[in-house]
Amino acid sequence: MWNNNDICSGCNNPLLKNEDIVVCPVCGTPQHRECWNKNGACVNEHLHSEGFVWTSAGIKEEEPEVPAEQKAEPELPPVFNFGIPNTQAKKSENYDPYGEEPHRQDPIPQFIYNTAIPPEALIDGIPASELAQVVQYKVPRYISRFFRIDQTNMKFGWNWGVCLIALIMSIFYPPISLFYPALWFFYRKMPKIGVLVLAGALFFSIATLDARDARIMNGMLEVYREVIDNPTEFNPSAMQDKINKVFDEAGPEENESRENFLNILAHLAVFGLSGFADYLYLGDIKKRIYKARKTAADGGMYRRLLYEKGGTSLGLVLLAAVAYFILQVIATKLTISILG
Repeated sequence: MWNNNDICSGCNNPLLKNEDIVVCPVCGTPQHRECWNKNGACVNEHLHSEGFVWTSAGIKEEEPEVPAEQKAEPELPPVFNFGIPNTQAKKSENYDPYGEEPHRQDPIPQFIYNTAIPPEALIDGIPASELAQVVQYKVPRYISRFFRIDQTNMKFGWNWGVCLIALIMSIFYPPISLFYPALWFFYRKMPKIGVLVLAGALFFSIATLDARDARIMNGMLEVYREVIDNPTEFNPSAMQDKINKVFDEAGPEENESRENFLNILAHLAVFGLSGFADYLYLGDIKKRIYKARKTAADGGMYRRLLYEKGGTSLGLVLLAAVAYFILQVIATKLTISILG
Protein backbone atom coordinates (compact mmCIF):
# COMPACT_ATOMS: atom_id res chain seq x y z
CA MET A 1 0.00 0.00 0.00
CA TRP A 2 1.16 3.53 -0.72
CA ASN A 3 -0.18 6.89 0.34
CA ASN A 4 -0.72 10.08 -1.61
CA ASN A 5 2.52 12.15 -1.69
CA ASP A 6 4.79 9.16 -1.02
CA ILE A 7 8.09 9.68 -2.85
CA CYS A 8 8.86 7.86 -6.12
CA SER A 9 12.20 6.01 -5.79
CA GLY A 10 12.93 6.66 -9.46
CA CYS A 11 12.68 10.46 -9.67
CA ASN A 12 12.23 11.50 -5.99
CA ASN A 13 8.98 13.31 -6.87
CA PRO A 14 5.69 12.78 -4.99
CA LEU A 15 3.32 10.02 -6.10
CA LEU A 16 -0.17 11.37 -6.67
CA LYS A 17 -3.36 9.33 -6.87
CA ASN A 18 -4.28 10.79 -10.27
CA GLU A 19 -0.92 9.78 -11.86
CA ASP A 20 -0.03 6.60 -13.75
CA ILE A 21 1.61 4.54 -11.00
CA VAL A 22 3.21 1.09 -11.34
CA VAL A 23 3.66 -1.15 -8.30
CA CYS A 24 6.48 -3.72 -8.47
CA PRO A 25 5.00 -7.22 -7.97
CA VAL A 26 8.21 -8.40 -6.28
CA CYS A 27 9.00 -5.75 -3.65
CA GLY A 28 5.90 -3.53 -3.78
CA THR A 29 7.77 -0.34 -4.70
CA PRO A 30 5.38 2.23 -6.26
CA GLN A 31 6.87 4.36 -9.03
CA HIS A 32 5.79 6.41 -11.99
CA ARG A 33 5.29 4.33 -15.11
CA GLU A 34 7.70 6.68 -16.86
CA CYS A 35 10.40 5.83 -14.28
CA TRP A 36 9.67 2.12 -14.72
CA ASN A 37 9.98 2.35 -18.50
CA LYS A 38 13.12 4.46 -18.25
CA ASN A 39 14.87 1.86 -16.07
CA GLY A 40 13.38 -1.09 -17.90
CA ALA A 41 12.49 -2.64 -14.54
CA CYS A 42 11.75 -1.77 -10.93
CA VAL A 43 14.11 0.93 -9.64
CA ASN A 44 14.85 -1.28 -6.64
CA GLU A 45 15.42 -4.43 -8.69
CA HIS A 46 19.03 -4.66 -7.48
CA LEU A 47 17.68 -5.07 -3.92
CA HIS A 48 15.25 -7.90 -4.72
CA SER A 49 17.83 -10.59 -4.07
CA GLU A 50 18.28 -9.20 -0.54
CA GLY A 51 14.57 -9.63 0.25
CA PHE A 52 13.83 -5.90 0.09
CA VAL A 53 10.16 -4.93 0.66
CA TRP A 54 9.07 -1.33 0.20
CA THR A 55 6.97 0.34 2.93
CA SER A 56 5.12 3.63 2.89
CA ALA A 57 6.50 6.55 4.85
CA GLY A 58 3.22 6.61 6.75
CA ILE A 59 3.42 2.93 7.70
CA LYS A 60 5.96 1.71 10.24
CA GLU A 61 6.75 -1.96 10.41
CA GLU A 62 7.48 -3.53 13.73
CA GLU A 63 11.15 -4.37 13.90
CA PRO A 64 11.74 -8.01 14.79
CA GLU A 65 13.63 -8.65 17.96
CA VAL A 66 17.27 -9.41 17.18
CA PRO A 67 18.92 -12.15 19.27
CA ALA A 68 21.73 -10.99 21.53
CA GLU A 69 24.34 -13.13 19.79
CA GLN A 70 23.54 -11.41 16.47
CA LYS A 71 23.76 -7.96 17.98
CA ALA A 72 27.32 -8.62 19.01
CA GLU A 73 28.39 -9.42 15.45
CA PRO A 74 29.94 -6.50 13.51
CA GLU A 75 28.02 -5.17 10.54
CA LEU A 76 29.37 -6.32 7.22
CA PRO A 77 29.84 -3.86 4.35
CA PRO A 78 27.11 -3.88 1.69
CA VAL A 79 27.64 -6.48 -1.03
CA PHE A 80 26.75 -5.93 -4.69
CA ASN A 81 24.57 -9.05 -4.92
CA PHE A 82 23.65 -10.39 -8.35
CA GLY A 83 21.35 -13.27 -7.44
CA ILE A 84 20.27 -15.94 -4.99
CA PRO A 85 20.70 -19.74 -5.10
CA ASN A 86 18.22 -21.95 -6.89
CA THR A 87 17.17 -23.49 -3.59
CA GLN A 88 15.57 -20.19 -2.57
CA ALA A 89 13.44 -19.92 -5.71
CA LYS A 90 9.78 -20.70 -5.01
CA LYS A 91 8.27 -23.23 -7.41
CA SER A 92 4.58 -23.86 -7.93
CA GLU A 93 3.04 -27.35 -8.06
CA ASN A 94 2.79 -27.16 -11.85
CA TYR A 95 6.31 -25.82 -12.27
CA ASP A 96 7.92 -27.08 -15.48
CA PRO A 97 11.65 -26.26 -15.63
CA TYR A 98 11.79 -27.01 -19.35
CA GLY A 99 8.59 -25.24 -20.35
CA GLU A 100 8.29 -21.90 -22.08
CA GLU A 101 4.99 -20.66 -20.65
CA PRO A 102 4.93 -17.15 -19.15
CA HIS A 103 6.20 -17.17 -15.57
CA ARG A 104 4.23 -14.04 -14.62
CA GLN A 105 1.38 -11.96 -15.95
CA ASP A 106 2.41 -8.81 -14.11
CA PRO A 107 3.17 -5.54 -15.96
CA ILE A 108 6.94 -6.08 -15.91
CA PRO A 109 9.49 -6.29 -18.74
CA GLN A 110 8.42 -9.29 -20.79
CA PHE A 111 11.85 -9.91 -22.27
CA ILE A 112 13.04 -10.79 -18.76
CA TYR A 113 10.21 -12.82 -17.26
CA ASN A 114 8.34 -14.33 -20.21
CA THR A 115 9.55 -17.85 -19.43
CA ALA A 116 8.67 -20.66 -17.04
CA ILE A 117 12.15 -20.53 -15.53
CA PRO A 118 12.02 -18.37 -12.34
CA PRO A 119 13.93 -15.12 -12.89
CA GLU A 120 15.93 -15.70 -9.70
CA ALA A 121 16.95 -19.26 -10.64
CA LEU A 122 20.67 -19.70 -11.16
CA ILE A 123 21.88 -21.00 -14.53
CA ASP A 124 25.56 -21.89 -14.36
CA GLY A 125 25.86 -19.53 -11.39
CA ILE A 126 24.05 -16.57 -13.00
CA PRO A 127 20.41 -15.53 -12.34
CA ALA A 128 18.09 -16.23 -15.27
CA SER A 129 16.92 -12.59 -15.21
CA GLU A 130 20.44 -11.35 -15.97
CA LEU A 131 20.89 -13.85 -18.80
CA ALA A 132 17.54 -12.71 -20.19
CA GLN A 133 18.62 -9.07 -20.14
CA VAL A 134 21.49 -10.01 -22.45
CA VAL A 135 19.46 -12.30 -24.75
CA GLN A 136 16.55 -9.81 -25.09
CA TYR A 137 15.14 -11.47 -28.24
CA LYS A 138 13.63 -15.00 -28.13
CA VAL A 139 14.16 -15.13 -24.35
CA PRO A 140 11.86 -18.11 -23.56
CA ARG A 141 13.62 -20.25 -26.16
CA TYR A 142 17.18 -19.54 -25.06
CA ILE A 143 16.64 -19.36 -21.29
CA SER A 144 14.98 -22.80 -21.39
CA ARG A 145 17.89 -24.16 -23.43
CA PHE A 146 20.43 -22.63 -21.04
CA PHE A 147 18.57 -24.12 -18.07
CA ARG A 148 18.59 -27.54 -19.72
CA ILE A 149 22.33 -27.29 -20.38
CA ASP A 150 22.96 -26.37 -16.73
CA GLN A 151 20.71 -29.07 -15.26
CA THR A 152 21.70 -31.96 -17.54
CA ASN A 153 25.31 -30.89 -18.28
CA MET A 154 24.52 -31.79 -21.89
CA LYS A 155 26.41 -29.32 -24.07
CA PHE A 156 25.05 -30.66 -27.35
CA GLY A 157 21.58 -29.53 -28.45
CA TRP A 158 20.11 -28.23 -31.66
CA ASN A 159 19.67 -24.74 -33.08
CA TRP A 160 17.70 -24.55 -36.32
CA GLY A 161 18.53 -20.87 -36.70
CA VAL A 162 22.17 -21.80 -37.35
CA CYS A 163 21.71 -24.57 -39.89
CA LEU A 164 18.32 -24.35 -41.63
CA ILE A 165 19.16 -21.71 -44.26
CA ALA A 166 22.66 -23.18 -44.66
CA LEU A 167 21.28 -26.63 -45.47
CA ILE A 168 18.74 -25.23 -47.93
CA MET A 169 21.29 -23.05 -49.74
CA SER A 170 23.88 -25.85 -49.84
CA ILE A 171 21.56 -27.75 -52.19
CA PHE A 172 22.18 -25.09 -54.83
CA TYR A 173 25.72 -24.05 -53.94
CA PRO A 174 27.55 -26.25 -51.39
CA PRO A 175 30.56 -23.96 -50.79
CA ILE A 176 28.29 -21.32 -49.20
CA SER A 177 26.95 -23.70 -46.53
CA LEU A 178 29.13 -22.27 -43.73
CA PHE A 179 28.36 -18.66 -44.62
CA TYR A 180 24.92 -18.55 -42.96
CA PRO A 181 25.95 -20.09 -39.60
CA ALA A 182 28.61 -17.38 -39.39
CA LEU A 183 25.93 -14.71 -39.83
CA TRP A 184 24.00 -16.13 -36.86
CA PHE A 185 27.02 -15.62 -34.59
CA PHE A 186 27.40 -12.04 -35.81
CA TYR A 187 23.65 -11.49 -35.29
CA ARG A 188 23.99 -12.61 -31.65
CA LYS A 189 27.05 -10.34 -31.15
CA MET A 190 29.70 -13.06 -31.13
CA PRO A 191 32.08 -11.61 -33.76
CA LYS A 192 35.13 -13.68 -32.74
CA ILE A 193 33.39 -16.98 -33.42
CA GLY A 194 31.73 -15.46 -36.49
CA VAL A 195 35.12 -14.52 -37.99
CA LEU A 196 36.42 -18.06 -37.49
CA VAL A 197 33.36 -19.58 -39.17
CA LEU A 198 33.58 -17.10 -42.07
CA ALA A 199 37.24 -18.04 -42.50
CA GLY A 200 36.15 -21.68 -42.73
CA ALA A 201 33.49 -20.78 -45.31
CA LEU A 202 36.09 -18.91 -47.38
CA PHE A 203 38.48 -21.87 -47.18
CA PHE A 204 35.88 -24.38 -48.40
CA SER A 205 34.75 -22.11 -51.27
CA ILE A 206 38.33 -21.68 -52.50
CA ALA A 207 39.48 -25.26 -51.83
CA THR A 208 36.86 -26.66 -54.22
CA LEU A 209 38.28 -24.72 -57.19
CA ASP A 210 40.42 -26.57 -59.76
CA ALA A 211 41.90 -25.99 -63.22
CA ARG A 212 38.56 -26.76 -64.90
CA ASP A 213 36.89 -23.98 -62.86
CA ALA A 214 39.67 -21.63 -63.94
CA ARG A 215 39.08 -22.45 -67.61
CA ILE A 216 35.32 -21.94 -67.21
CA MET A 217 35.68 -18.60 -65.43
CA ASN A 218 38.24 -17.29 -67.91
CA GLY A 219 36.05 -18.40 -70.81
CA MET A 220 32.96 -16.77 -69.30
CA LEU A 221 34.88 -13.52 -68.84
CA GLU A 222 35.80 -13.56 -72.54
CA VAL A 223 32.15 -14.04 -73.50
CA TYR A 224 31.03 -11.16 -71.28
CA ARG A 225 33.77 -8.91 -72.66
CA GLU A 226 32.53 -9.54 -76.22
CA VAL A 227 29.00 -8.55 -75.18
CA ILE A 228 30.22 -5.39 -73.44
CA ASP A 229 32.46 -4.40 -76.38
CA ASN A 230 29.72 -5.00 -78.98
CA PRO A 231 26.38 -4.40 -77.26
CA THR A 232 24.59 -3.65 -80.57
CA GLU A 233 25.48 -7.12 -81.90
CA PHE A 234 24.16 -8.92 -78.82
CA ASN A 235 22.38 -12.15 -79.73
CA PRO A 236 21.03 -14.32 -76.86
CA SER A 237 21.16 -17.57 -78.81
CA ALA A 238 24.71 -16.89 -80.04
CA MET A 239 25.80 -16.02 -76.50
CA GLN A 240 24.30 -19.26 -75.17
CA ASP A 241 26.20 -21.22 -77.82
CA LYS A 242 29.46 -19.58 -76.73
CA ILE A 243 28.73 -20.39 -73.09
CA ASN A 244 28.04 -24.03 -73.97
CA LYS A 245 31.29 -24.11 -75.93
CA VAL A 246 33.18 -22.80 -72.87
CA PHE A 247 31.85 -25.68 -70.74
CA ASP A 248 32.54 -28.25 -73.45
CA GLU A 249 36.14 -27.09 -73.89
CA ALA A 250 36.67 -27.03 -70.11
CA GLY A 251 36.33 -30.81 -70.05
CA PRO A 252 34.89 -33.11 -67.38
CA GLU A 253 35.20 -32.71 -63.62
CA GLU A 254 38.82 -33.20 -62.58
CA ASN A 255 38.55 -33.42 -58.80
CA GLU A 256 34.96 -34.42 -58.15
CA SER A 257 35.91 -36.74 -55.29
CA ARG A 258 37.87 -33.96 -53.55
CA GLU A 259 34.99 -31.53 -53.98
CA ASN A 260 32.51 -34.04 -52.56
CA PHE A 261 34.82 -34.70 -49.61
CA LEU A 262 35.14 -30.97 -48.87
CA ASN A 263 31.37 -30.51 -49.11
CA ILE A 264 30.84 -33.34 -46.63
CA LEU A 265 33.29 -31.69 -44.24
CA ALA A 266 31.48 -28.35 -44.63
CA HIS A 267 28.14 -29.98 -43.83
CA LEU A 268 29.60 -31.73 -40.79
CA ALA A 269 30.88 -28.35 -39.62
CA VAL A 270 27.39 -26.90 -40.04
CA PHE A 271 25.86 -29.71 -37.96
CA GLY A 272 28.55 -29.27 -35.31
CA LEU A 273 27.89 -25.53 -35.05
CA SER A 274 24.15 -26.16 -34.85
CA GLY A 275 24.64 -28.66 -32.04
CA PHE A 276 26.94 -26.51 -29.90
CA ALA A 277 25.60 -23.03 -30.80
CA ASP A 278 23.51 -22.66 -27.63
CA TYR A 279 26.42 -23.78 -25.43
CA LEU A 280 28.76 -21.32 -27.16
CA TYR A 281 26.14 -18.59 -26.81
CA LEU A 282 25.77 -19.23 -23.08
CA GLY A 283 29.54 -19.12 -22.60
CA ASP A 284 29.80 -15.83 -24.48
CA ILE A 285 26.95 -14.28 -22.45
CA LYS A 286 28.68 -15.31 -19.21
CA LYS A 287 31.82 -13.46 -20.30
CA ARG A 288 29.79 -10.31 -21.03
CA ILE A 289 28.06 -10.52 -17.63
CA TYR A 290 31.33 -11.03 -15.72
CA LYS A 291 32.85 -8.06 -17.55
CA ALA A 292 29.81 -5.92 -16.73
CA ARG A 293 30.04 -6.89 -13.04
CA LYS A 294 33.65 -5.72 -12.91
CA THR A 295 32.78 -2.45 -14.64
CA ALA A 296 29.45 -1.49 -13.03
CA ALA A 297 29.52 0.76 -9.97
CA ASP A 298 25.87 0.16 -9.03
CA GLY A 299 22.79 -1.80 -10.04
CA GLY A 300 21.53 0.80 -12.51
CA MET A 301 24.80 0.92 -14.42
CA TYR A 302 24.95 -2.89 -14.35
CA ARG A 303 21.52 -3.20 -16.02
CA ARG A 304 22.48 -0.63 -18.66
CA LEU A 305 25.70 -2.51 -19.45
CA LEU A 306 23.82 -5.79 -19.81
CA TYR A 307 21.35 -4.17 -22.17
CA GLU A 308 24.09 -2.56 -24.27
CA LYS A 309 26.17 -5.73 -24.47
CA GLY A 310 23.17 -7.92 -25.27
CA GLY A 311 20.47 -8.11 -27.91
CA THR A 312 21.12 -8.61 -31.60
CA SER A 313 22.89 -6.65 -34.34
CA LEU A 314 21.87 -6.52 -37.99
CA GLY A 315 24.70 -4.05 -38.58
CA LEU A 316 27.30 -6.70 -37.75
CA VAL A 317 25.53 -9.13 -40.07
CA LEU A 318 25.61 -6.72 -43.03
CA LEU A 319 29.24 -5.76 -42.35
CA ALA A 320 30.28 -9.43 -42.17
CA ALA A 321 28.40 -10.32 -45.38
CA VAL A 322 29.94 -7.46 -47.36
CA ALA A 323 33.44 -8.22 -46.05
CA TYR A 324 33.04 -11.92 -46.87
CA PHE A 325 31.96 -11.39 -50.48
CA ILE A 326 34.73 -8.87 -51.09
CA LEU A 327 37.32 -11.29 -49.71
CA GLN A 328 35.79 -14.17 -51.66
CA VAL A 329 36.02 -12.27 -54.96
CA ILE A 330 39.65 -11.34 -54.27
CA ALA A 331 40.59 -14.87 -53.17
CA THR A 332 38.78 -16.45 -56.12
CA LYS A 333 40.54 -14.21 -58.65
CA LEU A 334 43.92 -14.98 -57.11
CA THR A 335 43.20 -18.72 -57.13
CA ILE A 336 41.97 -18.66 -60.73
CA SER A 337 45.03 -16.70 -61.87
CA ILE A 338 47.26 -19.32 -60.25
CA LEU A 339 45.32 -22.30 -61.62
CA GLY A 340 44.79 -20.72 -65.04
